[in-house]
Amino acid sequence: MALLLTASLFYGTGISVVVFFASKLAVEYGFQQVHLVVFVGVITISGILGTIVPTLYQDRLGHRRSVVIFLLIWLVTVLGFAWYARLHQIHTLAGGGDGFPTWPLWLIGNLLGFGLGSLGSANRAFVSYLAPPNREAEVFGMWGLIWKLSAITTFPFAWVKDTVGTPQALLVLAGFLSVGLALTLFVNEPRGFAAARQPPSLPVGADVRRLILPRRSLVTSSPTLRSRSRALSHPARQQPAAPSGWPTRPDFPTLLP
Repeated sequence: MALLLTASLFYGTGISVVVFFASKLAVEYGFQQVHLVVFVGVITISGILGTIVPTLYQDRLGHRRSVVIFLLIWLVTVLGFAWYARLHQIHTLAGGGDGFPTWPLWLIGNLLGFGLGSLGSANRAFVSYLAPPNREAEVFGMWGLIWKLSAITTFPFAWVKDTVGTPQALLVLAGFLSVGLALTLFVNEPRGFAAARQPPSLPVGADVRRLILPRRSLVTSSPTLRSRSRALSHPARQQPAAPSGWPTRPDFPTLLP
């Protein structure tokens, strides 16, 4: 679980970058106001579709495998975006003007939105799968803290973008996704599930007799139950014995065939 949460911090940075910088990147590459609104809407719709897709097959395919597939899709998309940004930079430095094509951004935006929804949904289901019973609130509280911290780890992307350029910043983002992918590959899904479902072990040197309360102590520890027990054990309060000649319980005829 700790390894999965650490991996979530790294590729959660990618999701935070898309949320915070998608519109700024689109404006940088020539999108006007109307196209910008449509572009953000396309990313949102792709994210909704990406959220639905993991629910269809993730239980059959496996949680780790699903997360790895979505990470690979997003990693390839970010590298393609970096290549597009580099070509746009070369075109601008050569004095090409505004004639650079923008249609690849629509494909990249759809893939980024799909990865945003699918990766978030698959990661949430993976955490739920490895969460110990009766400790889900504790685990998801920590998971929520990790995703909040991923907003802070977008600082390297922003700093490289402002000081060096957008292509280099996208390569930094690809590095974050690569680290998250590598950590996810080391998550042992069956072992984590078995460890979450096994009962908690006793501390070293614990006395089992003190942890398991004997049945007799339930009576002797309470004054009210102790007095009732003494009253029931008194000879005058005991039930009379059955008269001689009465059939005992095994002698009664059975009503079952």
